Amino acid sequence: MTKVDFALEGVFLGFADSPRFLRLETAEGQREIKLSKEVCAYLYRHVYALGKTLNRGDRLRVSGVRKKECSWKAYALELLDGLGEVDSAAPQVAAQLCLGVCHGKKCAAAGAGALKDLLAAAVDADPSLVGRVRVRALDCQKQCKQAPVVVVGGRSISRVAIADLPSVVAAVGQWVQRSHA
Repeated sequence: MTKVDFALEGVFLGFADSPRFLRLETAEGQREIKLSKEVCAYLYRHVYALGKTLNRGDRLRVSGVRKKECSWKAYALELLDGLGEVDSAAPQVAAQLCLGVCHGKKCAAAGAGALKDLLAAAVDADPSLVGRVRVRALDCQKQCKQAPVVVVGGRSISRVAIADLPSVVAAVGQWVQRSHA
């Protein structure tokens, strides 16, 4: 396993499962890049603390170490555009729904990775859900006989198949409409 240095320039698409992972659209395609503790500290001290924010569409240059084909870790981040102001007059979202997919051994074997990717794509494709719903991988939910398990707002849905995703996304959309009405 050799480490390869990288420097990518692209458009910020948002954060992935946590604020430690950012999504960047580059000329080579979309990349999910883990941020080092130093980069996270830089963002908190020099961006968020000053009332600034990263917005979708901001141009970034990210450099770091590539350990494997799909493992990217950033040790430097450069903002190529000016940062956006945090608009205090804009309506703030009261809550963000967590849409979690169990990634325990049995759920992973039952296709949890594909479910999570498809759910994330469905959320990103629906403008009414973007910024209001966060899709993440969860530790084992101890419901192994019900694999794969999706957790929506603290409630578990058992034996979720890919064919069930439209109804799961519709239920999530209804929850978002009710809670943000």
